[in-house]
Amino acid sequence: GVYKESILQSSKEDDDGHRSSTIEQSYGVFRPERPSVILRNPQSLDEAVGMLQDQRIAMDEIEKSISSGDMEGAGVAVLRVLPRLNLAGRYIAVAMQRLVPQIQQMS
Repeated sequence: GVYKESILQSSKEDDDGHRSSTIEQSYGVFRPERPSVILRNPQSLDEAVGMLQDQRIAMDEIEKSISSGDMEGAGVAVLRVLPRLNLAGRYIAVAMQRLVPQIQQMS
């Protein structure tokens, strides 16, 4: 499989002005026998951090696969982890940028 950039499927804005999106990874050309991977953006900072913690567990499994010589299994697992890390990391980066002005006002 080849990791492809995500394709925005739908987008809406909540009451606080935050944008919520459904993401579909475009694997179709490279792995036609597999369904698309559908991911949802985290809705809170806690959910994004939780996604990162879940992926840390998956990374431990990847490490075990590599140690046992299962490179194909490790590669497939990496392709599952990357989009989730990307979504969680982007959400956290945006959330931190929003918090900086609030912290500066408190000082």
